[in-house]
Amino acid sequence: MGMTIKLFYGEQSKFEHENKQVEEIIECIQKSFPNETIYLCTNVLVSNGEIDCVLLTKKGPIILELKNYSGEVLGDENGEWTVKDTDGTIVSLHENVFQQLKWQRNDLYHKLEKIFETHIPRVDLIDLRKISAWGYFRRGSSYPDGQINRFIVKWFDIVTADSLSYKIVHTDPQYTLFEKDLDLIVEELHLTPRNLTDFLKTAQREDPGSHTTTPSLHPAKIPIEGYEPSEIIDMIEKMASHGTAPLDGCTLFSIGNEEFIRAIKDIFLIKRFNNKSSAEKFVAGQFGSGKTHFVNQVSEEARRLRCVTSTVALTRDVDVTSNYLIYREFARKVRPPGTKKLGMRSLLNACFSSIKELTLQQADSPENANVLLRSWVESLEDQNFEIDAFGRVVKQAFDADLKNDKDKLDAAIRWLEGEFDNRSIAKLLNLSTYTKSEMNTIAKKVNLSLFQFIKMCGFQGTVVVFDEAEQGFNISKKKQSMLYSLLQSDINSIINLEKGAVLVMYAIQSHTMGGMMNFPALQQRVQHPFKFSAEHFSSPVIEIERPQMASKEEILQELQSIGNKLVSLMYAAAGTEITVPLESTLELIPPLADRCIKEDMTSSNRRYMVKGTCSLLSTLQTTDKLMNINDIVIQPSPDEFVDDEA
Repeated sequence: MGMTIKLFYGEQSKFEHENKQVEEIIECIQKSFPNETIYLCTNVLVSNGEIDCVLLTKKGPIILELKNYSGEVLGDENGEWTVKDTDGTIVSLHENVFQQLKWQRNDLYHKLEKIFETHIPRVDLIDLRKISAWGYFRRGSSYPDGQINRFIVKWFDIVTADSLSYKIVHTDPQYTLFEKDLDLIVEELHLTPRNLTDFLKTAQREDPGSHTTTPSLHPAKIPIEGYEPSEIIDMIEKMASHGTAPLDGCTLFSIGNEEFIRAIKDIFLIKRFNNKSSAEKFVAGQFGSGKTHFVNQVSEEARRLRCVTSTVALTRDVDVTSNYLIYREFARKVRPPGTKKLGMRSLLNACFSSIKELTLQQADSPENANVLLRSWVESLEDQNFEIDAFGRVVKQAFDADLKNDKDKLDAAIRWLEGEFDNRSIAKLLNLSTYTKSEMNTIAKKVNLSLFQFIKMCGFQGTVVVFDEAEQGFNISKKKQSMLYSLLQSDINSIINLEKGAVLVMYAIQSHTMGGMMNFPALQQRVQHPFKFSAEHFSSPVIEIERPQMASKEEILQELQSIGNKLVSLMYAAAGTEITVPLESTLELIPPLADRCIKEDMTSSNRRYMVKGTCSLLSTLQTTDKLMNINDIVIQPSPDEFVDDEA
């Protein structure tokens, strides 16, 4: 099936820049969707004004508010919006873009509601409400994190020609429209068809220099699966230095554990979390086998599903036998979806935003939404958390946020971060202080309460990773017994947690797993007749190892697959900055994989392959030249063994 772009309009545009941006949108669609039919409707009249552009796709309507500005876009739900250009000049926008899109979205829904009820009744009106509405700015614009949380307000975003295609691909309103539906919609909206060829000729006459034959030296590159090209290049450079798995980006180049990832995602992150149930898994393997890559990839998938995550590296600096110290690390590394900001303040801000959005969706007016929000906040103290003090603290945190009481909000955050024995904080929050001997018990109960609270705030659940970095479990036999007792207690608490929806994953080395098998109470927890798989998902241990009988050819194929993925990723990110043909670089991957096998036949050679390939690519991106195969460093240096593997 060939591509079809059809143009329609409600009124002729009075602004030249709008025609120019529409031409740019057409170019994006032609390049990215060669086999789809998309209707592009401009200047669509609705109750409260006019919508610049509506894309009618098989995934439903998408609103684009066209803005002729380029730079760093700053603004949130309330107040002024500005754009800061590369020179530091700040320009104020005439309207709040979020509010503008919000009323446009509401008006378009009411226009379409009757059309769908009458002519397309198979689409649930609840799904029709999932209309995406984005501000469309000129190339080079960005919308930094920390403003509107786009994982919570899913319909909103700021896009450019470089990110539009990616956003369209990842829109999913849970229904599909056919071409006959699109024809019916434009007819019922009384839109006038426009000849595509004539429009493009007119747009080029208005701006004759818009289509020169000389391409730019480095044309703008589109995001790859949500990552900016510069982020991907930086990721590869860091892996070239250490060979360790990145915290973000592991989904871009999985290393052979796809079946396990799918099972965790489908069974635990979706089905189990939907039922508010919890679980724990031990991810075991030898150094360099890919444990950290696996748990980081699970965390990344979890955030895409609106889960909160926290990854705690159990280094020698963390007393693994102290619930309190482990909780402090958990609170420091907690990360809500849609942001890279870590910590309790970031989590509470995401919780506030989520609840405010949920109450707005459930109420028929902003006034009633505020009443519903206040009622929800007042009820927090009466919730059945694992510890009553938690309910009182989060209630005061929400209340302080609504009243702009910075001191009380800061006190609540510090208490949730673990300052349970701070007398001044306890006095301000009207709480009892806890003694040093109580800290481990209180920390455990607060942690469990936090899991319940996260689910209550509308998130899918929580994924916690404890990663045995720096061989953190290499401790005395006495402390090992304490650790194993602690693990047993924590596992029981997680399994019995009500309304929590948490998955706890322990990334540990094989010898640590062996020690646990010698601890009778834990042995019962970790033993299972079958290895973990989609069929035997109740097995508590996920072994990140190759099959024992894997042949050299199979190992070579696996390593070459890792290398080929990384090469393709770098070429996609670097674009025309690399002139060496892709095929020439790919020819170096088989001999590099062979070198890795000669160095180490175990699954640790995965790390060698990652480090070697990334070293090759980092040099290529910098010098635009290929290294000699024998000059590529594949072995981690001694100081690199303090971290876990890629």
